[in-house]
Amino acid sequence: MKQILTWVMLLTLSMVATHCSRDDVQGINGTDGKDGTTILSGTSAPTLDIGKKGDYYLDKSTYDFYGPKTCKTWGTPINLKGRDGKDGRDGVNGRDGVDGKDGKDGVNGRDGVNGRDGIMGSKIHGGMGDPEHNIGNIGDWYIDVRNKVLYGPKTYLGWGSGFVLGSSEPHSLRGDYVLSLDGKKLLQWFNKDIHQIDMQSNLELREVTAIGSQAFKGIFLTSIILPNNLERIGNRAFMKNELTNISIPSSVKTIDDLAFYKNKLTNVAIPNGVTFIGNQAFSNNKLTSITIPNSVTTIGSGAFGNNPLMNVTINAVTPPTISGDIFPYTNPNLKIYVPAGSVAAYKTTAGWNQYASQIYAQ
Repeated sequence: MKQILTWVMLLTLSMVATHCSRDDVQGINGTDGKDGTTILSGTSAPTLDIGKKGDYYLDKSTYDFYGPKTCKTWGTPINLKGRDGKDGRDGVNGRDGVDGKDGKDGVNGRDGVNGRDGIMGSKIHGGMGDPEHNIGNIGDWYIDVRNKVLYGPKTYLGWGSGFVLGSSEPHSLRGDYVLSLDGKKLLQWFNKDIHQIDMQSNLELREVTAIGSQAFKGIFLTSIILPNNLERIGNRAFMKNELTNISIPSSVKTIDDLAFYKNKLTNVAIPNGVTFIGNQAFSNNKLTSITIPNSVTTIGSGAFGNNPLMNVTINAVTPPTISGDIFPYTNPNLKIYVPAGSVAAYKTTAGWNQYASQIYAQ
């Protein structure tokens, strides 16, 4: 078999040049992250005395990929080896040499024609985000280094939804979904055949307090009932679905970047209690009006962009901190209603002053 997958490819994944996918936005610089993980290798299964928590390991003798390592185990490996290529056809036999005179050996026959090469083995590609459709061939694999998601093998339909390699956070698989070991965070939803989900009615899911990055991304959800104890909705959690309305529980404090990007939302109820709304959190939907509660203190760039907004009601007496334009590509006749005693403050506060002619008293 001609196996192109090599350990060198895995090492280079950590050095892939950073780039943005088509849906990413540039955020402000964050604080330094925790130390990165390491990809180790050997010619047998890993033992617990090598590597640290969060590391990965490639058994080069079997192409089993382990990780992330926890305090107790390397976990069950994923085999990355492609299928064997087909054997080439036998070459044509060489012709017999002429009999030699007086017992001399005849002339050696010519070498047979070389057989055709077997089918090419699979490759592993890498990048900082979702794989584009034009990357790789059928049978290839792709690792999203930024979000630690493994895609593949690629089929004629594309890359599929991917498998969470995870942060260094240990997890527990439940068939349709995967939870953190304490059951408090939904890391990934796998079942794309379910388009209506009631998390509150499920004994496990009702205990979830956080929905992880990309947990429900692109699975064609049409409706979801979130658990009553939910506190955080992660980056891209519901990105690229078919949701038309969403009721966010009053327990939620944080709605991260691109959380509901590119759905079909016509109605959103943001509860009093939410303090942070991230970049493009509700952009590219069908919202005509929105009410921002007085608990909100920070709104990210483009949070409500690309919506046919007619009016926005903001209940905060003190203008929230905003980044850039939070209403790009919306209705030019948009009206923003704020508390009567705060009109002047909104019209003169940095960021909000760009909407001075659109701000009115409630």
